[in-house]
Amino acid sequence: MRNILARALVLTNTHVIDGKVIRQCLSIDPHNLPPVDSEPVDLKTNETLYLQKLLVRCNGDKNKAAAIAGISARSLYRKLGEE
Repeated sequence: MRNILARALVLTNTHVIDGKVIRQCLSIDPHNLPPVDSEPVDLKTNETLYLQKLLVRCNGDKNKAAAIAGISARSLYRKLGEE
């Protein structure tokens, strides 16, 4: 619940958190695992895939994606190899 509210604070640009923002927060699942029938991948690959999907959901806003992921923007750049 705390994570959902923290995400909602980052994703909203008003003082009201509406249903749309809550639904968006609920759709961002940091524990999202690949389908059971897919090949397992290493942790680094999973992290990169998660961060790339998060960036798409944040419309390319790296500061917002980093805040949702709980890391600094600098760490996001580093983890995506963009430094």
